[in-house]
Amino acid sequence: RSLTENVLVAAEHAREALRAGVTTVRDLGGRDGVDLGLKAAIDSGLIVGPRLVVSGRPLCMTGGTAHLMGREVDGPDEARKGAREQLKAGADIIKVMATGAVLTQGVEPGSVQLSTDEMRAAVEEAGKAGRRTAAHAIATEGIKNAILAGVDSIEHGCFQDSETIDLMLEHD
Repeated sequence: RSLTENVLVAAEHAREALRAGVTTVRDLGGRDGVDLGLKAAIDSGLIVGPRLVVSGRPLCMTGGTAHLMGREVDGPDEARKGAREQLKAGADIIKVMATGAVLTQGVEPGSVQLSTDEMRAAVEEAGKAGRRTAAHAIATEGIKNAILAGVDSIEHGCFQDSETIDLMLEHD
């Protein structure tokens, strides 16, 4: 779809969600700022929709998971800047890509993507702004890296083991 079509479809989905009784939607990966613009339009009363909690562009490694829609970052300094950019754009939460995914062609779903240091830099920036962080993390090593970086929530967590669960409990 074109950007215009995505905006119109998103607005209609927001209206439908609210009509169905959904009062809050958390979106962790907006393409082309559609999620940020939709949130602003709802918050200003321009359109009707549920409360949105949005991340803007997820932070990913160059060529990694979600690179077509994300903000590619390499190294802690770029991760810090990428998080700041998303916060400036209006993100409520910062999303980082800790592992590969099944929907990005040529990327191994279990592969480690952003490093602990890169994610930690994004977590620190989010924290300074009073925001939380979420990590796309499918495989065990990436989940552990995200936990050690201080990420607030693990999204998916398909291949976590009991050691990973213990680490989650240890780090709240």
